[in-house]
This record gives sequence, structure tokens and C-alpha cells, in this order.
Amino acid sequence: EINAVLDAMDAMRVSLAASLDARWSAERAQREQVAALAHDLKTPLTVLHANADFVAEELAVGEGLDENARAELAAAAHDIACGTEQLDGYVHALIEASRGGETARKMPVRPAALYQKIAAEAESVARAHGIELAGAIDPAAASVREVPLDAASLARAAANLVSNAVEHARSRVEITCTMVDGSLSISVADDGAG
Repeated sequence: EINAVLDAMDAMRVSLAASLDARWSAERAQREQVAALAHDLKTPLTVLHANADFVAEELAVGEGLDENARAELAAAAHDIACGTEQLDGYVHALIEASRGGETARKMPVRPAALYQKIAAEAESVARAHGIELAGAIDPAAASVREVPLDAASLARAAANLVSNAVEHARSRVEITCTMVDGSLSISVADDGAG
């Protein structure tokens, strides 16, 4: 009977250790997710700040804005609107992560649509820093039908790459989307020192 009690206690100890390990892993993953989302807030905030300053300066000078200046102001206002939409998504993801909810969701997405989303967000970051943005999607990637992807997480990861590239670029950042051995590949390159 003593051996049975000891075996039961040992089994309970192993079970408790496994339960605690699982709990600690889940909490660590949640903290990492919240930290990653908080880091991701930097990029749209930078774009919003730069464009809000630009719009304010241009409007202060004000009168006699030519067609080019109006187009730049319209682009800056558009970038501010897109940045606030990004921030809203990140805040929603932070709330879900803080509640222990699942923030990653795979949905059917066309790689071409994902690339266009990434390129549109990258354009505002590049414009805010005065960096030229180039990009291309190869025909193989453009022709792929919907595949299950966590588009929000992939777009966030690409936005981080673009933000880093823009910070270190001399004058140009390039985004490419290709198919490599049946997998979607999105790469970001800059002409900086490396």
C-alpha cells in the first residue's frame, strides 16, 4: 500500500510538473506575443508622426499650394488614415493577446493580395522617410490561388523588415514576392551599408 501511495504521489508530481511547464510556456508565449505587438506599433506611429508634421507644416505655409503640393498632402493624409487603421488592428491584437486569446488566424488568402497589402503599407513608410520603394511579384506567385495563411502576422513581419530596411537604406528599398520550391517567399532589401 505504501508503494501504491508513493507511486500515486510520484505520478501526481510528474503531472503537476508537466502542468506547470505547460502553463509557464503559455504565459511566456503570451508575453512574447504582447512584446512583438507592442514593437509593431512603432512603424505606423512613425508614419503617422512624420505625415502629421508634414501636413501641419504645409498647411502653416498654406496659401498658393500647387498641384504637386496638394498631391503630397493628400498622400500624407492617406498614409495617416492607413496608419491609424494599422494601429487599430494592433491594439485589437494586443487586447486579444492580453486576454489569452488566439491572435494568429489562418484564412484563405491570395499571395498577390498579400503582396499588394505589404507593398501599400511599405509605400507609406518609405514616403515618410523619403526613400524610394520598388517592388515586384513574379508571375508564379501572382497566379497562385488562395492558400491558408496568417496574413496579419505575415504583413506585420514584412512591415518590420521594411521599417528596418527604410531606416538603413541610403535611397532605395525593394520588396519581391516569389515562389521558391513551392513556398511563398517575400524578401525585403535595401541599398544601405548592410
